[in-house]
Amino acid sequence: MIATPSNHTLSNEPSLLSDEHIAGKISPTRKHLLLVAPPKSGSTWLGTLIEELLQWKAKPLLPDTERREQEIDWRPMLSDTDINLFTPHQHLRASRATLKFIEKCQVKTIILSRNLADSIASYRDHFVNFKTISPIVFADNTYRKLDPKAQIDFLIDLALPWYFNFYVSWASVKQIPLHCVRYEDLRRDPEHELHRILNFVGETKSDEEIMKTLTKVAGMKTRRNKAVSGRGINLLTNDQKNRIQRLHDYYSHIDLNRFGI
Repeated sequence: MIATPSNHTLSNEPSLLSDEHIAGKISPTRKHLLLVAPPKSGSTWLGTLIEELLQWKAKPLLPDTERREQEIDWRPMLSDTDINLFTPHQHLRASRATLKFIEKCQVKTIILSRNLADSIASYRDHFVNFKTISPIVFADNTYRKLDPKAQIDFLIDLALPWYFNFYVSWASVKQIPLHCVRYEDLRRDPEHELHRILNFVGETKSDEEIMKTLTKVAGMKTRRNKAVSGRGINLLTNDQKNRIQRLHDYYSHIDLNRFGI
């Protein structure tokens, strides 16, 4: 006869990994910063800058990447409940579950954004030069056999709706403070943007410390392609730009200006 767990054991085990149990274990005095961004927005670069500048423990909150939707996994929080944490970029849309995590675990959240045409241009380069595995659109090696215009068309038709879903979901958040960083501003004046981020999380670093961090990270590999703002406008045809605008028009009632969209 096979022994089965008692009802008492079965009823207690789930509570040990429940959201409420995990949130209750977290020290109210520690700090946690989460970077949220769409693909090809400079998030690896910004994440590396923040990690080097703050020197907080990096704490990814997803069990795997590749084609998996990058939803928050609460469980890794249990191993670090009383130290400052930085969660590197996740391609994460706002949802009730995500906002619950941010509120319950007292997480400061940065939203990084980038011009849509430039994002598409960078995404196209990434698929051509690196890998086509993505959490927001399914592509395989046949993508590289398309002509350049068709490669852009593919991303406008199949990836860009996710981008709008991302931006509109975060633009609709009212109950928690969000810190918005535009890639274009970060490229133009990284010192200023890093000071703004530090102020958002209640930390202070000198200009010298910030400049040393920028110099150090400049020599690292951060998955950048061209790192140029505005090239998408020249790469896309007028028809492609109009198709992006048509997608934007569906959300004309939502203010996306803070994202530069």
